[in-house]
Amino acid sequence: MAKPSHEDRTEQPTPRRREEARKEGQVARSADLNAALGLIIGLMILESSFSFLGQTVANFMITRIGGLGSADCSQVGAMSLLMEGMITFLIAAAPVALGAMFVGLVVNLAQVGFMFSPKLLVPKFSRIDPISGLGRIFSKEALVGLLKSAVKAVAIGYSGYLALRTMIPQITMASYMAIDEGLATAADAGIYVVKQMSVLFVIIGVADYAYQRMELERNLRMTKQELKEEIRQQEGDPMVKSRIRQRQRQIAMRRMMEDVKTADVVVVNPTEYAVALKYDQERMNAPVVVAKGQRLIAQRIREVAEEAGVPVVPNPPVARAIFSAVEIGQEIPPELYRAVAEILAFVYRLSKAR
Repeated sequence: MAKPSHEDRTEQPTPRRREEARKEGQVARSADLNAALGLIIGLMILESSFSFLGQTVANFMITRIGGLGSADCSQVGAMSLLMEGMITFLIAAAPVALGAMFVGLVVNLAQVGFMFSPKLLVPKFSRIDPISGLGRIFSKEALVGLLKSAVKAVAIGYSGYLALRTMIPQITMASYMAIDEGLATAADAGIYVVKQMSVLFVIIGVADYAYQRMELERNLRMTKQELKEEIRQQEGDPMVKSRIRQRQRQIAMRRMMEDVKTADVVVVNPTEYAVALKYDQERMNAPVVVAKGQRLIAQRIREVAEEAGVPVVPNPPVARAIFSAVEIGQEIPPELYRAVAEILAFVYRLSKAR
């Protein structure tokens, strides 16, 4: 069967389809936005902690590299110096790296929320299929991705070029300064250039995120047939539901007929209505309707009552009133107390006479 085209997908995705797509890992997420914001925050942290970073590196170079003449030049000594240098640089760069990681995590959560999809961990052998791989390489999505990457690289590169061109006089002057002043000036120029590139990077990231959301919505749209199938799955097969309701009615009918056998009286309108009443002075405030029916069900209630020896009393007004006003399992309303009391008194007298 041919896959439906985007033109056929005219219906908005349902919450269930969105949830299933999320479980499959289909979410709107921009890696460019993560990288851009992480880069900017990293630069801000680097700029604010530049003195700490420079001081840490300078102290190491003065104390360790400056004393190489008297240092242990064996293999063990060289490895110790190398490890100490790596640790020093890691400590100096830790605030920048941790800040960028934290921002990347926050931005990712802001885009997709907390998501754990076990299906993404299941290996798919189709990914290593060379034919499928070639299809993905030369697919429309791959070409669009390549074009986007090229445009981003050109735009960010040109932005960096413009920023660098404005900083050329400052960088040139750094060559005439003292070493520490020259390095600080060059570092400031480098940070300025990267900042200018990062601003454009953020704009690209926001645009990419908007595009990803639009593309996701387009892919999640449903055809009219898919929408009908999903509604049918959620609500169930109408035939099955009909059989279930029929079975429930049969069970309820059997239970009601069993309750008729325990009733105190059945009040009838000879052919139209039948109402079975039960009254227990110790547990009930008023008589309770244990069964009721109309036409064929009324006839069946009457037959079961006669077989069980339950008195059947004709009283059309009371039968109609109880049938209309009271549901099964409910007590009769106060306005019917007198009429029902007279019927029950008649039944009790009849029972004592028997």
